[in-house]
Amino acid sequence: ANYVAGRDFDPEPGYDDDPSPDWVYDYHGTPCAGLAVAAGNTLGVRGVAPGCGLIGIKFFATRADGTAAAFYYAMDPNGDGDHSDGAAVLSNSWSYVDGLEQPPVVVEAIETVAAQGRNGKGCLILFSAANNDHTVDGVSAIAQLETVMCIGASNSLAKHAEYSDVGPE
Repeated sequence: ANYVAGRDFDPEPGYDDDPSPDWVYDYHGTPCAGLAVAAGNTLGVRGVAPGCGLIGIKFFATRADGTAAAFYYAMDPNGDGDHSDGAAVLSNSWSYVDGLEQPPVVVEAIETVAAQGRNGKGCLILFSAANNDHTVDGVSAIAQLETVMCIGASNSLAKHAEYSDVGPE
């Protein structure tokens, strides 16, 4: 019920307004979104921010320029220059395969959205620490940017989850 807008930035078969998963293993964002903003219902499901909206974005198979475009879209979904309809928080649970990539076009987009989103108030950009029981360094260079907040996992006892990566990030 809290879905506001969305876009699929994957180049095949072409950009469209449906960020839904294309195949069975492309579902990670859906449960993350539900945890974040699911409205209360009769089944007992409720997100941590049930009064917030969701802008769904998928860029699983895009290149760096498509990823950068996705960040700009999150800041201004209708492209009118007024960012009041954009995201306040961008939750990212991805990294580049080699863990060391920081494409300049993506870094620039992240820095711009962090500083200029919400009509100059800036957006909070979260990145997953990853699930390798390793240090974030070498696993996700994007999560190490100063303009993002790197988030690790905890267990039901509020202790470090053994699979979650760690580090000063």
